[in-house]
Amino acid sequence: MLAKFPPGAIVYQKKNKSMCKWREFAFAFHQIQQAINPTISLAEVLRKWHEISSALGENSRFRKPQLENLNYKLA
Repeated sequence: MLAKFPPGAIVYQKKNKSMCKWREFAFAFHQIQQAINPTISLAEVLRKWHEISSALGENSRFRKPQLENLNYKLA
């Protein structure tokens, strides 16, 4: 029997030498992700930064200040 280190730890014995299924999944996931969202070079990001930042920006919000709502409820 293998010694437990640290004391109380679970002894793990690998039953087969096959590749980990999570590694296979991670590899396949990465390949699919690259096909859907190809990487963009840094030079292209810098060239198109204005276009990228405006596309990611949110529209302006037209909210009343919370103080106005509070005064309305108290009046």
